[in-house]
Amino acid sequence: MRFIRKGNEPKALRDWKSANRGLPDALDFGAIPSAVKTILRSKMRREQGFLCAYTMAQVDGSEGSHIEHIQPQRNHQDRATDYQNMVLCIPETGPCDFGAIAKGNEDVDETNFVSPLNESCQRRLRYRFSGKVAPVEENDEPAARTIALLALNPPILVSARRDAIRAQGILASRGPQGRPLRGAISAAKALRLREEVLAPDESGRLPPYCVAVSQAAATYARERELRARRLVARAPR
Repeated sequence: MRFIRKGNEPKALRDWKSANRGLPDALDFGAIPSAVKTILRSKMRREQGFLCAYTMAQVDGSEGSHIEHIQPQRNHQDRATDYQNMVLCIPETGPCDFGAIAKGNEDVDETNFVSPLNESCQRRLRYRFSGKVAPVEENDEPAARTIALLALNPPILVSARRDAIRAQGILASRGPQGRPLRGAISAAKALRLREEVLAPDESGRLPPYCVAVSQAAATYARERELRARRLVARAPR
């Protein structure tokens, strides 16, 4: 999960709310005109680096994604048209066993859920070389519940994250005598990658699963550096 810094609500939504102030429609997400929702989607794609808020899978165009309410409308009608409660997630419709669809209308708050709008999210979820995600701290119950609630470890997501990590030359396995396998990157390159992969390109896009790649790169660099120190320590003097 990547931290999303929300901006102010778009003017189109603000104007629509103003026009409907005091009316039931002002608290009805379904009443927002489709043209305004298109503007919302466009702004959220840019805010999120064109990534799904929960899974970090790529979100492109208006199809294949939907506007998710972190605190569900069913339990928080007062936040149904609150832009600060909206993120963009995959898929648009249809069956899905992970992410926003898995979460459904489950009620959440900061005591039981790690939101992508909380800056701590990148520090509380750890992505491994295998592509799996787990809480950084074993006793972090909200983080564990978030992973379970969003079903963030199905084979399709684990495989996608693992492929993104390996595509960068980050290999957990090693060859004989602990030597990196062919195609593995250096520790220095991994440290650069750790930062570079979190920087949007000129169009504002981030690579899919960027936080998983960044964390794996940092872990890989530490392992390479520790291995190098051990080899130096064992070398004949």
